[in-house]
Amino acid sequence: MQKFVSTRGRPILIGTVLFTLVLGINLFLHEKLYLIGALICGYLAALYYIIMLAARLKKAAYQSKERGTSSVRFGMLVRIFTLLGVMYIALKISWDIFCFFLLGFFFLHIVTFINLIIFSIREKIH
Repeated sequence: MQKFVSTRGRPILIGTVLFTLVLGINLFLHEKLYLIGALICGYLAALYYIIMLAARLKKAAYQSKERGTSSVRFGMLVRIFTLLGVMYIALKISWDIFCFFLLGFFFLHIVTFINLIIFSIREKIH
C-alpha cells in the first residue's frame, strides 16, 4: 500500500484537485458553491472505504482461509453499512447534496482503482 501511494498518489491527487476546481468553477457560476462540501465528503468516504478494504485484505492474507474469509466478509458489511448510513444522511439533507456526495465517492473510487490497475501492470512488467 505504501509503495502504491508513493508512486501513484500524486496522479490521484492532481486529478482530484483538477476535477474539483473545474466543478467548483461551474458551481460558482451557477451560485451553488456549497455543494463542494458534499463532493469532498464523498472523497473522504471513498478514501475511508479504500483504506479499510486494503487493511482487511492485508489482515486476511495472514490468517487461515476460513478466518480470512470471515474477516473480509465482516469488513465488507461494515463498509457497506457505513456507506449506506452516510448516503442516507446526505439524502435526508437534500437531493443535490446526495448527488454530489455520490459523484465525489465514485470519482475518487474510479480514479484510485484505475491507478491501482496501472500500478499492478507496471509492477508485473518491470
